[in-house]
Amino acid sequence: MLHALSHISQAPSALGAVNRRHLPAAAINVSAAFMLVGVLLNFLVPDQVFVWVTSVALIGTLWTWAIIVLAHLGYRKAVHQGKAPGVSFRMPGAPLANWFVVGFLIVVAALLSIEPATRVALYVAPIWFGLLGVAYVRMKPRPRQNMDLAAGQSPLP
Repeated sequence: MLHALSHISQAPSALGAVNRRHLPAAAINVSAAFMLVGVLLNFLVPDQVFVWVTSVALIGTLWTWAIIVLAHLGYRKAVHQGKAPGVSFRMPGAPLANWFVVGFLIVVAALLSIEPATRVALYVAPIWFGLLGVAYVRMKPRPRQNMDLAAGQSPLP
């Protein structure tokens, strides 16, 4: 995945390189390093690592669903204003259901703060989102690349 992402400028270009055997060795090594962190955590805190990993993964899931629901609200608003084409089917209960889902996701995130083992996700999430934000800014396509894409040239070699 890192290899493929590097070819569309969503990961460092070094991860797109292949060795003389045509293997993406750098991408494989980075992936293996992250897996090694999991192995190390399993060695150091075997009773807690599963809860930590699942709690951190839950934060990503909550974030993703919140963005989906909020994007749907924005889409429906754009349709109502005539700025976007509408479709023939609607989400049942919208927009009230959208807000119910967002509220539910907030309650689930708040419940993570009750148990000390799951609270770690709330500490890691801002750091992770910060790293993703920095990576996004650094990896954002440059204006020259955008002009090449607009001219119909493929970003892949």
